[in-house]
Amino acid sequence: MKLEKFVLGSLGTNCYLLINEDTKEMVIVDPATCPDYLLSHVKNNGYIPKAILLTHGHFDHMLSLDALTDALPDTPVMIHASDAENLLDGEK
Repeated sequence: MKLEKFVLGSLGTNCYLLINEDTKEMVIVDPATCPDYLLSHVKNNGYIPKAILLTHGHFDHMLSLDALTDALPDTPVMIHASDAENLLDGEK
């Protein structure tokens, strides 16, 4: 297992990629800003996104979520049930 860390955006939000080095399957954790950079890095390294994991519902941990789900429509997004309402963007 390989862990890559990125500090992104003006808030310095930590974003991680958890990568199985044998299969190239990976999980994106807390995708802050810079979705084009993250997607380019994933593609250039031949990584296979299997999930997007949000550790909690603060906005800065999901700023790239819309762009990533558009680019990776079959990749599930996971978040704890108690924070799931934060993904609704006011659509309660």
